[in-house]
Amino acid sequence: MLLRTSLGRVAIELKYPTDALTAVVDGELFELPRQGAQDITAYDVVKDVHRVEHFVRTGLADAGAVIVVSNDRSYWSDPGHGRTTAASAFRLYESTTLSGLRAWGVTAGAGTTRGREDALDITGTHTLAWGDYSTLEGAARGRFRVLLISIVPPGKV
Repeated sequence: MLLRTSLGRVAIELKYPTDALTAVVDGELFELPRQGAQDITAYDVVKDVHRVEHFVRTGLADAGAVIVVSNDRSYWSDPGHGRTTAASAFRLYESTTLSGLRAWGVTAGAGTTRGREDALDITGTHTLAWGDYSTLEGAARGRFRVLLISIVPPGKV
């Protein structure tokens, strides 16, 4: 999405990956599916960062952001096993720094990488910080967090 604001053009990419959740809020039923495929979705988020950086770098946008809202803790919580996986370059864990060339590991299967074969060069340096967004009290997987990755041209804050 491209917003025209008083501060200029802002390119925004949004993602909303969900884990299974059934809850009633103010009498309205919400049923979110377990989307899974976190490795593929994480690649898509990193690709969004790559794309928005391109828009800003080439002047198509004056600034940008990638926003992820999720109730799936596997996006922000490192499992702590320490193993390198086929999708390690695309993990969005808290405090991860995205920069440089990001590519699938050698064990990535063709089904996982189909349509997502390209390595992605992240030109900026983005340290990921998830924040609390909302909580549905008493609901399993009712904690929603948000990741905001700001993309501004060099020299601007």
